[in-house]
Amino acid sequence: MSENRNRYSSAPLQNLKQAQRQTKARAPKRQRPSAPMGGGMPAASASVRSFTGLQLLLMIVLPVLFIVSLFVRSNLLYLIFAAASVLCLMVTWLFSAFVPNARATLTIIHIAMVLVVLFAVLISPAATAPEDKTAGNDLQSIFGTESSASMVAMMGAQQAETGPSPTPNPGHASFAQQRLEQFMSAWSNIDYAAMATYCVPSWVALQEDAQTAMFHIRANRSIVSYEILDVTGNDSDQTRTINMLVVIDKSNGSPPQTHRFQVLMVRVNNEWYVDPNSLGSLGIVQTEAEIAASTLTTIVPTATPDPGMTLYYNPSGGRLYHKDPNCSSLLPEYLPLTASFYYSDASSSRFSQLEPCGRCGAPSR
Repeated sequence: MSENRNRYSSAPLQNLKQAQRQTKARAPKRQRPSAPMGGGMPAASASVRSFTGLQLLLMIVLPVLFIVSLFVRSNLLYLIFAAASVLCLMVTWLFSAFVPNARATLTIIHIAMVLVVLFAVLISPAATAPEDKTAGNDLQSIFGTESSASMVAMMGAQQAETGPSPTPNPGHASFAQQRLEQFMSAWSNIDYAAMATYCVPSWVALQEDAQTAMFHIRANRSIVSYEILDVTGNDSDQTRTINMLVVIDKSNGSPPQTHRFQVLMVRVNNEWYVDPNSLGSLGIVQTEAEIAASTLTTIVPTATPDPGMTLYYNPSGGRLYHKDPNCSSLLPEYLPLTASFYYSDASSSRFSQLEPCGRCGAPSR
């Protein structure tokens, strides 16, 4: 009994109480890992669970949207992706989501994708679509029926600036006529070298200087306008004759006059050329107003003209009959006139189309 008392009296009871106090003091220290760390920020394990949705957006949803927008090439999808990506990055850094390395990696990746879509928006042709539509409307307005008058006026002004324009007979358009029109355009531009290239090669070979020869053929005649009357034959022929009226200004102070031309076109090696020897005027063509004006102002009627009076005319397209075979109203190359008839025949059907010349005082009927 006494031995047992001595044994229990020697048990460390005081040490047992101290051990209990130390256990209670250490108990709060085991719970500290679950308390906020880093100045009140949540622990890493809690963060992963709380930002699962943000993780899905940054790692799956937004990358898929980025790829789709690149294939679709839609500016709207580009802007939606850029806005969503920037918003998710702001949330990530504001709440310190994920571990630092993962956060930095996602930030770099998404910034790169945002820069790509912004560059795609800048170079996208969709931004010019409204201008293209406006251009389409402009074309519709140009070719609209209400703008036909302005188009005609604009074309007229352009033709006036570029020189004389042909008035071809639409039923006789041909390769020969096209070559003649090119020659007449070179004539109006006083381009002797171009004029020579449209002339018959055999004629050019005979000239010492083809351009100088063209200078002498043109003389002081400037082309104001011309009109194709008709084209004989067809493009399978070796030669074709083109009848035309040409308004010529001789720069001598007189108004331009209309001349009748009969140009010979020759086909050489399947190409049409102008025969320069046929470029002379066949005569001046007067309008009815010019004929009436000259008749009213200068004709001196005779009371009893001699029925045997000889009258003269130009059989190659002349419109007037003359009393003087060397009438000053005619070109020198047609003088003197040799074709004639008597005054008594002036009313016959053969000469009924001729009018009296007022310059030389030819008697009227």
